[in-house]
Amino acid sequence: MRVLVAIDDDTLISPIEDFVAAAFSHHGTIIKLLHVIEPSQVTDTVTSMSGHGETRKILEERMKAASSLLNDVRNDLHPKLLASVPIEISVLLGTPHRVILDTAEESQSDVIVLGSHGRGDLSRLRINSVSYAVLSHAECAVTVVKPRKWVESEDHPSKSADTGAHTLA
Repeated sequence: MRVLVAIDDDTLISPIEDFVAAAFSHHGTIIKLLHVIEPSQVTDTVTSMSGHGETRKILEERMKAASSLLNDVRNDLHPKLLASVPIEISVLLGTPHRVILDTAEESQSDVIVLGSHGRGDLSRLRINSVSYAVLSHAECAVTVVKPRKWVESEDHPSKSADTGAHTLA
């Protein structure tokens, strides 16, 4: 089984790691950790503050920070998985939902795992626009992992307090 795990930032790492370790720790699994940096957000902010010269430097710093984040996730996951489960990392530039979908297709992923902060309010799932776009267009199963505090709230007693994951095929 090929699993693409899209990591946005460090706020959802623990529930994502717990879900991935519980669901995909078996022989034959290949896990790919992905972080997408959206250049337009960096370019717009930096250009408005410092001009064009700083953009490349900021992108390189973000790429380095993202690689470090994914290496930390890989190091945290390894002891929770079977030793035979490889974990690849990839940091790419682009529009997050498009890069996630393209990477899933290119790597022939069977499932995409991604987090959602629940900042949007799309139906009862309360998922963000990236999660919604991936759910809407993915050709494989998608699991959206929610923050534990949202999952454990009394407003949503039907959600799993263990991982906060929703799987949609």
